Amino acid sequence: MRYILLFILSFPVYADYFQAPDQSLHYLSTQDIENGGEKLLPSGSVPITDNQANTIISAQQAAAAALAAKQLNKAGFVQALTTAFGGIVAANTYARTYPLFMPAVESLDWVNVQALIIDASNTGAITPTQYAAIKAAAAANNVPITLP
Repeated sequence: MRYILLFILSFPVYADYFQAPDQSLHYLSTQDIENGGEKLLPSGSVPITDNQANTIISAQQAAAAALAAKQLNKAGFVQALTTAFGGIVAANTYARTYPLFMPAVESLDWVNVQALIIDASNTGAITPTQYAAIKAAAAANNVPITLP
């Protein structure tokens, strides 16, 4: 009787990156893989190359940077306001005329911030140069107001 021995060789996949069906990216070290770490990945995850992973990571970083660029920068807006008014003392003078302005900024009440800036411009409480600086600061710091 003859015996035929079949050897099935299976080589473990030593990919460091895996992509799940929901497109999320997962990293496992070689040691993680050797210890069965693939079992912890979402069902249906597939190994991908370093180049594929780097492409995904670059796209995620670009998306995060774009999102960060669109986020409100309240501190930057307040600093720009102080500069537009010629410093903290001059800004304080404006605050006496419009005492609810800074509380509106602090509470993110952009409807009232917008109304107060427009009123200050219409009544001459601020100069056209200050108004232009405030308008530019609002745009640069992603403050959700519309100034004509």
